[in-house]
Amino acid sequence: IRLSGNIIPNSPIELGPTLQYRLARDNVQSGRVDALGEVDPAWEAGLTAAYRQRPWSLEVTWVHDISDEYDGHLLELAGGYEKELSPNLGLSLVASSTYASDEYMDTYFGVSAADALVIPGYSAHNPDDGFKDVGGRMALAWAGDNWGGWKLVAVFSYYRLIDDAADSSVVEESGDENQFFGGLMGTYER
Repeated sequence: IRLSGNIIPNSPIELGPTLQYRLARDNVQSGRVDALGEVDPAWEAGLTAAYRQRPWSLEVTWVHDISDEYDGHLLELAGGYEKELSPNLGLSLVASSTYASDEYMDTYFGVSAADALVIPGYSAHNPDDGFKDVGGRMALAWAGDNWGGWKLVAVFSYYRLIDDAADSSVVEESGDENQFFGGLMGTYER
């Protein structure tokens, strides 16, 4: 969950603070992942910088854990394309990849030697920092004629876990390298 601001109005260059909330890892369907222990929710704060020259955009977001849950950081690199399909319908495509610190990787993908001894099928895994995923998002936004800034947005994303993230027993034995998401939301632009 991400909230970003922009302190450079009316410019193709954007810069502003970012606050993110990362959900907890608890009561997972897999008993083996539960055996690794819970990971509490994390608050992350940082900056987002973007260059938007329609229809194209480039964006960089850096956040650091401010809740002391994993004490690391993430860097997301993204490129996008927007197209107005009709006066009421817009399409947005984004390709991105996330670089994660050692601390993040260890918290979410690491398996200690002690855990590997007691969790069937798991092997010890001490991941290094690096790119953890690559993928993209697609959004379709629809606004009615008299909606006054409100839009209905359908979102679909696909990301593939890569390198040390994909090599973790958490993913190989209990999860999936392929990560899908879909949703419907309302937005307001002023």
